[in-house]
Amino acid sequence: MSFIRKFKKLIKNPSLFIADSKIGSFQKINPSGNCSNDQMEIDSTPNSKLQQAALIKKQPIVFGTIRLEDGLVNISLRDKKVINQSLGFSTLFVCGVKEFLVHKPFLSELLKNREFIAFKDKSLYVLDTAFSMQNQQFSEKQINEFFLHSVSLRSNKFNMFRSLVEVNPASIESILIKNTSSNIKFICVISNENSLNFMRNYENFIDVLIVNKNLNYKSFNNIPRIIEFSNKKSFLGAIKMALIDCSYKKDLNLLLPIVSSQDNLDNIDSYNSQKHIHGLIRMTCKISDYQTFEELIKNDTTEIVDLHLRENLYSLYKDKIFNANSDQKKLKNLLLYTLKDGVYYEAI
Repeated sequence: MSFIRKFKKLIKNPSLFIADSKIGSFQKINPSGNCSNDQMEIDSTPNSKLQQAALIKKQPIVFGTIRLEDGLVNISLRDKKVINQSLGFSTLFVCGVKEFLVHKPFLSELLKNREFIAFKDKSLYVLDTAFSMQNQQFSEKQINEFFLHSVSLRSNKFNMFRSLVEVNPASIESILIKNTSSNIKFICVISNENSLNFMRNYENFIDVLIVNKNLNYKSFNNIPRIIEFSNKKSFLGAIKMALIDCSYKKDLNLLLPIVSSQDNLDNIDSYNSQKHIHGLIRMTCKISDYQTFEELIKNDTTEIVDLHLRENLYSLYKDKIFNANSDQKKLKNLLLYTLKDGVYYEAI
């Protein structure tokens, strides 16, 4: 009788038959029918199977794998062209791919939300971590040694991506990928205590932290941007904000005033046209009087008179800019953050 029912369903509604077959395949992987802690809960309404089948079709492109084998980092990438470069929304999601990605928390929320351009088809890609570095702590020296011995990490295979996203990291793959290109911004999403504790040693590598507001993250002082979330809706808003700040290509990318001693800066149009200039700065002390720029900034007698940053940097550091206001100590800390990220300043 079971065969006859299935055959009738195949004749009457082929799409539903195929959908049920796919869901059945997943249930064999997860026979309990319950979602693990790493999975989103599935809606139990009558339409849930169709919804699941629709989500399966929206699986993001698996771009490749990264794994640790015999002390070496090996990366295997598929020959896939990254789309959406024109607007800058090309995002690499780093996660372990054991079963359907649509059942992973947070990622499934992005796949269900297609209104925002950065969540549309061919904007999201996945790098499979294969769980080979899970819960292993590595020092900065060891991370540098991985680069020294790994051709894959030095071959600029990821420079087409603007953003790198990982949810609740428990390994260093995202840090390794971020270090392959200065253009990549690491958006780290943390919703549990274990991941928060793991990432404490790597906060210097994070560009944007999206964190559950109930977690004690106040010791994370070296991150340019921190965004809180409390539920699915606020998470989606936080991700949108982070991707716009880190990825979106602004056509003009003008120099914006952070601190200004005059209404109109002379030759601002000329400076705007010189794209190698990331920022403009004028201070009370001469740079030539000091051995390094950092030494000048840390000097107690130095004051920042004028400071301009490009639009993309203004977006990335807006939290620290608003917090600094005109406070010289906070402005100097902001300068040090930007120097760490390789920002080039022109003295005016």
